[in-house]
Amino acid sequence: MRNTKCPFCSKVFNDKHDYCEHIVNQHNDQIPEDCEIPLEFAYSLLVHKNMGRVCVMCRKNPVHFNQNTLKYERLCDDPKCKEAYVKGMKNNMKNVYGKEHLLNESEMQRKMIYNHALARDYKWDNEHTFRIIGSYEEDFLNKLKSLNWSPDDVIAPSPNTYTYKWKDGSVHLYIPDFYIPSLSLEVEIKESDNRSARMEHSREIEHLKDAQMAREAEKRGIHYIKIVDKNYDQFMADYIESDHNAPE
Repeated sequence: MRNTKCPFCSKVFNDKHDYCEHIVNQHNDQIPEDCEIPLEFAYSLLVHKNMGRVCVMCRKNPVHFNQNTLKYERLCDDPKCKEAYVKGMKNNMKNVYGKEHLLNESEMQRKMIYNHALARDYKWDNEHTFRIIGSYEEDFLNKLKSLNWSPDDVIAPSPNTYTYKWKDGSVHLYIPDFYIPSLSLEVEIKESDNRSARMEHSREIEHLKDAQMAREAEKRGIHYIKIVDKNYDQFMADYIESDHNAPE
């Protein structure tokens, strides 16, 4: 958003969070009495649409408004919709590559992730549990919880499967650590490797994979970010504090 004027005063904003918070804090008297989420009303003014959206899968059940991202979640509370969404992602991968063996390898890789020696269950609350590997993924989920993120807006590991090529031409499968539907965002969590120059080749491969991952995700209309050493500055700047995605 650029130079968007408040509909109730002359103040101008270039950030959707500032815009919505201004309306909630300064023009609370303009918010309908039956509005349960003031930020949702402010967002509806920003995008010039009525409040409320429906699930992208069932097309009938309402979805929650995410007050952190100022966007509507894509899926409703019906677990069948989430299952159908994941299944659709897998079928899409099969249709794109047209090779059944890639799908099979993907399933095997997911089993390996689940059975990894360091894998464990992260209990978000009494209803939501995520399979994670290591303390860095745990820290990312803790970060989302600190932002009051909805656990229904997180899938771990990502339901999407990607391929990338090494310099020798070999093709490898890749499954990101997390997928956040409301942001259309793949999230990879890493700890930096600061060992000697003998690791230079591995770092080169990692950079190549990241570049290809970003391109492959972009083809599907999905964003990709790698968070290294629990540094969330770019994540916060690009996806929380700024209007990274155009309003719906």
